Amino acid sequence: MLPPLIMALFALSACYSGLPKPPPADIPSHFKELHSRVYGVYALGRDRDAIYGLLEGSFTGEALTREYVEHYTTIYRMEEEETSIDVRQIDYNGVELLSESLGSLRVDADWSVGGIVTHQKHKHTRVNRYRAVYTLQPDRAGQWKITATRMRNLERVQ
Repeated sequence: MLPPLIMALFALSACYSGLPKPPPADIPSHFKELHSRVYGVYALGRDRDAIYGLLEGSFTGEALTREYVEHYTTIYRMEEEETSIDVRQIDYNGVELLSESLGSLRVDADWSVGGIVTHQKHKHTRVNRYRAVYTLQPDRAGQWKITATRMRNLERVQ
């Protein structure tokens, strides 16, 4: 009979799937793909499941919850105020890997979003520029997703 400690180690090793999945080969491109999807929420209206599903493709954990609440609340308010946004362009001015450790990446992103805002029965263009630091980690399925956001700057360009 095996000693209890060895039996416990065997049991734990059966549950452990190994080291985290390695990060994507091209981290900036992977980040841009994850991040740019978020702007699709403005075309979904108040469809809670669709909003959650879209955001779930890019975020996980508490970050997913925060993003869902923020975007759903924004969309709800926009509809109440008869406002809409048609995102036309997302330009990444820079995406830089700040740090990489076992199971975690930190990325500094600088990007601009342009589109058409409709409200109060008129339309106008709007361009905002943002800068933030994002943390990415693999989710339970091993897919690298955003787990934290720290905004550094926001400015209205146009």
